[in-house]
Formats: sequence, structure tokens, C-alpha cells
Amino acid sequence: MTRCCPACCVPAKQNVFVTGEKANQLRVQVTGEKNNQLEIYFRSRLNTQTLVGAAQLNSPHCVKLNPPGSDQNEDADQSFATWSVRFENHFVAYGIGTPGFLIKVTNDPRNFKTTDKGGVIETTPGYPVHLKWISNQVLRVSHGKDGEKVIVLRFKPKANEWLILNGETGTESSVKAP
Repeated sequence: MTRCCPACCVPAKQNVFVTGEKANQLRVQVTGEKNNQLEIYFRSRLNTQTLVGAAQLNSPHCVKLNPPGSDQNEDADQSFATWSVRFENHFVAYGIGTPGFLIKVTNDPRNFKTTDKGGVIETTPGYPVHLKWISNQVLRVSHGKDGEKVIVLRFKPKANEWLILNGETGTESSVKAP
């Protein structure tokens, strides 16, 4: 029997996600009995995360890494990495900036601890969340009925923070910790 992602029923069969061929590129491995644990390898660092409320994340539909060089020369060595995980109506977007800290933003406060860097944003309860990477620093989050509400997030790797972009005014505001 093929196990499926509970949110999308795409067959869950991929446990390793890699951005490129270079040894120091981003690599995320899905592990654990419930397939809800992440081992994140980037450059010479390892971070681990367990996502509360998630299961069967070993689906290409759930874990989205950005291709290396999507905002720059394909051969350039990335100094930061971003990726996201989506499950049911929850998501966590991750960034690794300088000097290598893991920074996350989520709509599920259970996946944000007081020791984490980043913050929590609010999405419409009970509706699925759709994620689309616009670039390797900009994430579009759609939510609400028919995905009509949109939040655009930008990762600033040198500042180690996620910002909310306002398209009408062109301003950026920080994502706040709970």
C-alpha cells in the first residue's frame, strides 16, 4: 500500500531533497517514525527539526527546495538557503543566513519555540495553504477561500530575518515572534 501525504494524496516516496550537485548545497532528509523530522545539511552545518502535527512529509509536494542560483549565476556558490514545508493547512518556511543560523516563519505556533529565530504569521484557519517560491528569497503564501488572500515573505540572509512585503506601499515589515 502506498502511503500518501494527508494534505494532497501525492504518493510519499522521497526522503532526500537536494538543491544541486555541489557538496555544500542544501540537503534536507525526512526521517523519523512518522516522517515528520527534518535533517538539514548546508555547508558544514546540521540542523534538526521535528514538525508538530505533520506526518508523511516524504512527498515532493510537501518539501520545496529552491534550485541553486535561481536569483544568480547557476555556478555561484550560495551563501544562504531557503526552503519550505507544507502539511494540511500549516507551513514552515526556513532560511539559513549568515553566519549559518536557522530562521523560520510559520502559521502554526506549535512549530515555533521561544529559542527559535523568526516568527509566526496568521493565515485563515481551516483553509489549505498554498506556497510558491517566486525567487530563492521570496515566498508567496496563499490562503483563505480559493486562495484569495496572499502574504508575500522575503528572506534577508544578511539580516537573518523574514519580512512581510506590502505591494501597495512597497514597504517591508518584520515577522514577529509570538
